[in-house]
Amino acid sequence: MQLQIFNHKDLGQVRVIGSNQNPLFCLADVCRILEIQDTYKVKEAVLREFELSTLEVGSFDTGYGIKEFSMITEPQLYFVLMRSDKPKAKPFRQWVTSEVLPSIRKKGYYLNPDIESSLINELRDSNSHKDCLKRENESLKDEVIALQRKMM
Repeated sequence: MQLQIFNHKDLGQVRVIGSNQNPLFCLADVCRILEIQDTYKVKEAVLREFELSTLEVGSFDTGYGIKEFSMITEPQLYFVLMRSDKPKAKPFRQWVTSEVLPSIRKKGYYLNPDIESSLINELRDSNSHKDCLKRENESLKDEVIALQRKMM
């Protein structure tokens, strides 16, 4: 598993291993960002919530040698963020509860508003182009019929 660094301008860095489909986030980094001092309590809460006995482990070179760190899955990361009352978790909670979940309830999906707007515009342009092609096709059909009549 290759180490990747997730870097956010406001939050800082989180070490991530795994794949795009199954990323694992360094619990110590998440706790540092949220300013949670007791990583052990967070780890225990995750283990209880997800009915686990252990978490995945990632080994990283810290500059002082290789150390092992507890890693959490994406659902476990969301659990930590949603459960935290730390100020840095608040924007995430508000985004999920005011934008993501209502969108899923209303539309059955969530898309970033910019992407959704772009897709709607592309669909509108595509439909407009399709209508134009239909009119052109009808016009050409009429032309073919007129030419066929002249040939008879």
